[in-house]
Amino acid sequence: MSQSELEHSETIPKICMVSPATHAGDISTRYFMPQKPHGSLAVSGGGCLAAACTLEGTVAYKQLGDVARLKVAEGRYQVAIENPAGVLDIELLMGVIISIA
Repeated sequence: MSQSELEHSETIPKICMVSPATHAGDISTRYFMPQKPHGSLAVSGGGCLAAACTLEGTVAYKQLGDVARLKVAEGRYQVAIENPAGVLDIELLMGVIISIA
């Protein structure tokens, strides 16, 4: 991707910084788009971050401190992600993929 394309892109790259929660959430984040910080958190980015919170060894997992913080019930994980606009609540349903068509 050229510098010019990057300067006008609204889609890539997108990165986020994570840290331990400072209020009532499970983890805190600041999400960035190519030109500026995002005012809140894209739902797609929140879903990816929530999934990373459940994977031992990831930066998100380490910032979370303990997956036991996630409210786990029947393979469902609830992750509260603090961001500049408030808290994004994500619920993940963990399961086994039988096949992909």
